[in-house]
Amino acid sequence: APDSILPTAKEIDEMSEREGRFRLHFYVSALLLCYVVTQMMGTSIMVLGSKCVNCRALHRDEEAVNLIPLVPSMAKLRVGKQRLLVAMVFLATYGVSVMATIYSISKQSLSPISGLDWELWLALFALNALSMLVQAFVAVGRLNVG
Repeated sequence: APDSILPTAKEIDEMSEREGRFRLHFYVSALLLCYVVTQMMGTSIMVLGSKCVNCRALHRDEEAVNLIPLVPSMAKLRVGKQRLLVAMVFLATYGVSVMATIYSISKQSLSPISGLDWELWLALFALNALSMLVQAFVAVGRLNVG
């Protein structure tokens, strides 16, 4: 089994121009695909979620329609707690980025010319996309009926 799935900085420097271009095109395409899929899923969550909330308003007596529970405790967060939540999310995002950089340094794949590997950029981007989808679910849960 390989020690790391990431190429080392030396291996990146030794890549042919064709290999480098292929990596660039592959990972830029993967990042764009991740972006498009995230946008489509987030939009679907918001559109379908708002329809479910409105559907719940029409059928208040039917328990089967209550697909998305409201999150009233989130709606009532005071400004101080909202700031604390934002700070915690920022620190978590920053921490993951720092860990990715430290991992890259430990595997000798951090290049002074090209920086982090495309693989790590894609992983960080995908984690942030997942975070956005979670936020969409929370936002739908906080929607007011009507």
